[in-house]
Order: sequence, then C-alpha cells, then structure tokens
Amino acid sequence: MPWWDFPRGPGAVRALVSAGEARGVARERCLESTGIAPADLDEPELLVEAAQELQVMRNLLARVGDIAGLGAEVGRRARLGSFGMWGYAILTSPTFADAVGIGVRFARLSFAFTAPAVHESLPRIDLDVAEIPVDVRDFVCERDIASMLVLFSTIAPGVVPQLSTHLNDVRAAALAAVLPGLRVRSGQPEDRFLFDPAQWHAPLPQAHADTMRACVDACAALMERRLARRGTSARVRARLLNRPDARPTMAEIAAELHMEERTLRRYLVAEGTSFTELVEEVHETLATQLLSLGSLTVEEVARRLGYADGPAFSHAFKRWTGESPTAWRSARQVGG
Repeated sequence: MPWWDFPRGPGAVRALVSAGEARGVARERCLESTGIAPADLDEPELLVEAAQELQVMRNLLARVGDIAGLGAEVGRRARLGSFGMWGYAILTSPTFADAVGIGVRFARLSFAFTAPAVHESLPRIDLDVAEIPVDVRDFVCERDIASMLVLFSTIAPGVVPQLSTHLNDVRAAALAAVLPGLRVRSGQPEDRFLFDPAQWHAPLPQAHADTMRACVDACAALMERRLARRGTSARVRARLLNRPDARPTMAEIAAELHMEERTLRRYLVAEGTSFTELVEEVHETLATQLLSLGSLTVEEVARRLGYADGPAFSHAFKRWTGESPTAWRSARQVGG
C-alpha cells in the first residue's frame, strides 16, 4: 500500500475545486467519478480517500491542462488552522525542529502525498515522491511543496530553507514566488528542504508546552480513529472509484490490498457487505452523479462505467433505483 493511501480531510479537495471554478470548470466536473457530491464538501466531518483526491486532480488537469504554477497556486491556499489539532500541535511547539518532528509524526492528518523524512543532524526534510502516480506527480509535488512553504512561514516567519527539487525551472520559479528569499535548485535528483541550523533550533513565538502535549495526545487519538474508520470496505470502494470503467475483479483488488482473495471476502463479510454489493454501490453512486450532469447520454454513462451497452446499464440502474436512467434524470431536471 502506498504511503499516501490514508483518509484525509476535505480541505485539499475544496482547494482543487476552487481552482477549477476560477477557471470556469464547474464543481460537478471537478468531482466527476469521485463519488463525492458537491454538497458533501460543506460537511465538516467529511473524510476523503486519497484515490478520490487524485481523481479530482485528474479531472482538473484534464480540463485546464497541467500548467506549471497551478500546483503552487492550489498549495498556497493551505492554512495551518484548517488542520485542527495537528496544526495547533505544530504551532505551539517549543522550536521549529519540534514542530517539524510533530508534523512528520502525524503527517497522515494532513493531505500530503509526498512522504517526508526528517534528518535532524543536517538538518533537512527529504520528500519521497516515488509512490505518487506518474501522471500527476509533478502537480502533486508542486502542490505539496507550496503547502509546506506556507506552513513554514506561518509557524516561523523568519525560517527560509533551501529547496532542491526534480521539478523543472518554470515550476521551480512558481515555488520561489511562494516564499520570499527562497532559493530553489531545479532538475535535481531529490526533493529536499535544507535548513540553517540556527533557524532549525530557533524558539517559536507561540510555543506553549502544555497545549502542545494536549494536542499531540489528541492527534494520536484522531489518527487512530481515522485509520480504524476506513475498514476494508472503504479501501475497496476507493479502488473501485479510482477506475470505474475497468471493472477490476475481486482477485485484482485483493492483490492490490496485499491479501488473499478469501481473506478479503472474509473481511467484507465481517463488515456486513460483499464485493458484489460494493461494486453495485459504487456504480449506483457514479451513475446518478454522471446522469445529473445532464450533458452525457445514457450510452456514454454506461460506457464510462464499463457496461457493454446502454440496455445492460439501464437494467442495472432500474434494479438499483426502481427507475430507468432517462426517467430518473427527467424527474430531477423537472424538480430542479
């Protein structure tokens, strides 16, 4: 399982959708094939699977292009306060080094895809990008680095690291604009922040030991709950949502989850569901989402969901909803 395959809050998806809307891409288009409804983004307790966030990125890039600087624009929207206890634990740390240590320890409470590793003696932060899907890797890396730069400047305004990155000159220039004084070396074999030792160990202006300890305890409990809430069925749903037209088999999904097919079946039964039920659930969610766009024919929706033809899809849709796709869409268009 990739490092980044953890549930995260909706903040990053909201930022991606906002960037799309600023360029004329409707919210519904940004969320297409994710299983996330536009109204879901207003839910404060929403958790988003990494695969869903990746799909939003792909939707955005497919419509506006992978423009250098777009990732930095999205990353600049990051706000430490939006991360709740994780953000408060970082902000109230005694030193910048302590803040980085807590940030990395509980990085699965953020929306990062780049895997961070701290080297205290140097001091530096290495970012592993190898597990990020190639088609979005540069965008994700640009977005994540920009977010980190914003967080650095929030925690300790005087801290300005040096950045080495595999990204090209244009993307590097966009990142340099995020933090005044930042020096960026592009086209490097690694992605890395290098810090001045004096800045690394500098005290933070909002340090408060008791608050930090309470926040760290809360972060540990929250991360445990988040990972536990996923369950095997949620992990299967995320993979089905990631490629709805491919119709992967249970054996293929089990292999992706590094387990035997019979083990996957047993876990799903224990959670009160089955692989077939999850496939049907995902297809119903995506079918209603795609039909509600209004611009796709029933045949086009069927093709996007991997059905052989329109009638086969229509038969399945009527089994799920009690209505034909055409009747379902007509009723909701009239009602809207």
